[in-house]
Amino acid sequence: MVATLSVPKVKLKNPPLRIYRMGDKVLRQPAKRISQVNDEIRQLARDMLQTMYSADGIGLAAPQVGVPKRLIVVDIYPDKPEVPPLVLINPEIREYLGETVAAQEGCLSIPGVFCEVLRAQGVVVSFKDESGRPRTIQADDLLARCLLITWKTNCCWIRSCASMASRCRMCNAELIPLPLLP
Repeated sequence: MVATLSVPKVKLKNPPLRIYRMGDKVLRQPAKRISQVNDEIRQLARDMLQTMYSADGIGLAAPQVGVPKRLIVVDIYPDKPEVPPLVLINPEIREYLGETVAAQEGCLSIPGVFCEVLRAQGVVVSFKDESGRPRTIQADDLLARCLLITWKTNCCWIRSCASMASRCRMCNAELIPLPLLP
């Protein structure tokens, strides 16, 4: 169920895509469902992986790179080349599992800002892989958290956390602001 496409897990001086920052209008566009998984989508996923690794991230949604499509890439083991990343096309949350737990989160579209966010400890997600095959994954802990924040296309960050709202207006996650670190 892992990606059959991959890229070297290295930091590039000039990544292929630009990560848009909070406040940019492109981040407010709704992500559209991908109707056909083809070479263009696979290349976008490769470019997103290279961009994510170059930014020291572990998850990236297509809207963050200016592409309003329902595609996310995730790799919670960026320092382990033998562990392939996940590419999720049209992901859908099917079930939340376990307790709600607080953990610190960051977002590549809001560099240097971290908030404590309450989220489900686990999640079941259905999606299409980079070959267009339907898949389902059950994840917990860091992988679940990464899937949740990227699946939400960073709604908790782009629309709420930066304004220090107590709850995300889209997914109702409770946000616990932390002081900014120097």
